[in-house]
Amino acid sequence: MMVTYLADLFCSGRCSPVKCLILFMLSYSNVEFINVCMKFPVEFFEHCSPPPTISKRFDNSPNNRLTCTDHVLDKHLSPEYTKSILAVKEYENSLDKEIKMLQKKHEKLKEEIKRKSLQHQEYHPPLATSTPAPSSTSRPATEKGEEQLCPYTVPYHISKTDGQSREDFYKSLGYKYDSEGNAEKQDQFLKRMSGLMRLYASVMVAHPPRGPNPYGTEHAWEWLSMVMNIEPLPDITATMTFDLLEVTGHALYRDYRKQFVKLLHVLAKEFFPKLKRMASPSGGGPISRLEDFLQNSLRKNGNIRPPEGLLNQHFWMT
Repeated sequence: MMVTYLADLFCSGRCSPVKCLILFMLSYSNVEFINVCMKFPVEFFEHCSPPPTISKRFDNSPNNRLTCTDHVLDKHLSPEYTKSILAVKEYENSLDKEIKMLQKKHEKLKEEIKRKSLQHQEYHPPLATSTPAPSSTSRPATEKGEEQLCPYTVPYHISKTDGQSREDFYKSLGYKYDSEGNAEKQDQFLKRMSGLMRLYASVMVAHPPRGPNPYGTEHAWEWLSMVMNIEPLPDITATMTFDLLEVTGHALYRDYRKQFVKLLHVLAKEFFPKLKRMASPSGGGPISRLEDFLQNSLRKNGNIRPPEGLLNQHFWMT
């Protein structure tokens, strides 16, 4: 009986001849060992490397592989062993069926996700993840909108294009012309631009009747950061910077504290010298006002007083 079992192992390519001989010798001298070996399934010896000739004759193809049917037909195997082999085979078949079902479900889910993604892209086109910093060439000079009235609130500086007349260029900068074709004076232009900037800055520090301000001081911080990264213009850049700081300075200090003080130091030490070099001979007013404001603000460690006429947050309840 043991000889038949070992021959089955050897012929099926599941055990080498040397190991079969060792098992035979052990079983011949020990009857109890026979009972132990008969309880081990054939799969226990699958890790044993068969001889090359046996491997060629008994490969892993379906025609040459030893199946459970062969074990069932073998009359020398015990009924318990045959039942265990059949149970294992049945369990493997059930696992194969479950794997196939899961693969089908996975494919269906992938198709569903792909279909919904296409629908989402169709009804909700992707938004821009970042906004490029405005520059002199980022927008055409003829574009209509609030930046045409005061492009410095963006801020961006318009350059003269080829073939553009002097009047059209100055109009794109915000200058007004009378009926006789004369441009407004520089002091009038600066005063009007200053009023527009103060109105724009007042929106950032206003207290709405309900909820927080949807257009708060973060836009003032963004404006200051952007204006320091572009080349300043004579007079107008200093005027816009002074007006924004005077209106929103107290709110910037309230929201950003030490970071705002650092920003004032950068304005005073790095950006203000550029403004001073770009100042026109007759434009000492904006430069001097901004210089005094920066010095006083740094002397008070960034604590800027609120602008005149600012309504408090309880105004709407009175």
